[in-house]
Amino acid sequence: MIGQRLVFVTCILSFAALRRWPHRSPKGGSPFGRLSVRKMFYFYVLQSKVDQSLYYGSTSDLTNRFLVHNLGKVRSTKSKAPYNLLYYESYLTLGSARKREYTIKKNWAAKEELKKRILPDK
Repeated sequence: MIGQRLVFVTCILSFAALRRWPHRSPKGGSPFGRLSVRKMFYFYVLQSKVDQSLYYGSTSDLTNRFLVHNLGKVRSTKSKAPYNLLYYESYLTLGSARKREYTIKKNWAAKEELKKRILPDK
């Protein structure tokens, strides 16, 4: 019963979010207008298969960036390639993704909290 209520509430919240969607045409065919596809930006964490070290970054194309890291095309990571994609977060703006990357790189407590969440032995 609780699971059914949770799904129902989630559907209502999703429906309400669509009504407030900022990128819609004012005269669309549906009550919500025409929704456009938004480009997403990502903060990601890679783990080296060589020495288990972590690398933090942000990008607009996660698949391509992961491939470039593993091919050794990035100067800061080529010595420890190949990598596993350990974790990522999605953002609506590049600034938000970069801000998260900056926070993790500069704030020791935030970095340790993230490590606790994504690494099983920390």
